[in-house]
Amino acid sequence: MKEHGFYAAGLKDVVLSDDIEICGDEEETKNEEFIVANSPKLKAQIYAPEINFYIENSADEPLQIAKNVDILYRAKDIAFDGALDSDYQKPIGKNVILACDEPREGLVGLLRQHGFKVIALSRAEIKFVYGEIGDLAVTILSERDEVETEADFFLISGATPYQLRQSGCYEISGLKDDEILEILNSKSPVYHYKNSTIFDPAICQYQGRRNELRAPCAEICPTVAILKNDEKRELVFSHIDCVGCGACVSVCPSGALKFAKLPQSVFGEIAKLYAGKIPLLIAESEIASAPAVQLPCGALPFGIFGSKQIDEANLLSAMQESGSSVIVYGADAGEGTREAVELINGISRAIYGKDAVFLARNL
Repeated sequence: MKEHGFYAAGLKDVVLSDDIEICGDEEETKNEEFIVANSPKLKAQIYAPEINFYIENSADEPLQIAKNVDILYRAKDIAFDGALDSDYQKPIGKNVILACDEPREGLVGLLRQHGFKVIALSRAEIKFVYGEIGDLAVTILSERDEVETEADFFLISGATPYQLRQSGCYEISGLKDDEILEILNSKSPVYHYKNSTIFDPAICQYQGRRNELRAPCAEICPTVAILKNDEKRELVFSHIDCVGCGACVSVCPSGALKFAKLPQSVFGEIAKLYAGKIPLLIAESEIASAPAVQLPCGALPFGIFGSKQIDEANLLSAMQESGSSVIVYGADAGEGTREAVELINGISRAIYGKDAVFLARNL
């Protein structure tokens, strides 16, 4: 495995250091694997979309761009080495429950053709869904009674929010039959997932406490990845149901939850690379769809995994190590991130009379 790959096709010319292998043809490099690459067209452990975003939009001089591209690769190296997420897998069968009011005979036939067993129902026949992918339990209403049926997948058109909180449940309205088949085939016969969070029960304000306290992480979780057990005063985690949004990390009042892919210690190490730069904290998922925007000289993207994962410790690290104000771009910035920005700015205004963090919701 090689360290750094750079797919150059379609990008403007740029001078790069010798330890970055420049690739111009997918066919020639299909058997190569890199630790970090700037494009999904290269096989790599980590994809860094901020590299292309910076090259295409920066006003920096060519020599400075080359130096900063090195920084972006090194940042991803640090993230790769320091990540605390682990790989898991689970065998998944081919039992499907389809809840749809419109006839989808073509979909049912296609799924059955590929070995899936399908039970087709109307939405009104579905009372409740719980469990996880591969072990879903669906309560079905009949004329006289209700029955519980097990399934590996639950597909529904026009779902209510609670019907999509478990892993293995998918909204299919607007999807073509072959797209739905591709989703199921990508998760069966083996479903691969990682743990997105690290939990320290010793400092959690809820875990094991005698008094009844809030658990904002469970309240904000969009799935069933974090649940409260009030009887035992315990938080129950389901990594297979986690979608990795990071909202729980940003609202944790005690710091008991950390993002596994980018722990605070690792974030701090990466922040040191931004000395003298203007850090632009931008979620990786939003870089791909970001329109062209002129980045002023000195502004360097800090590719994070999600805008909802930023807390006050991240912001303080970025400010301290860069010696600069910080820009957070997040059209989907979560409640915790907004509160963290306001907290830091409140302190900055009290001391310096001006904001230190700028939250941008559009480029």
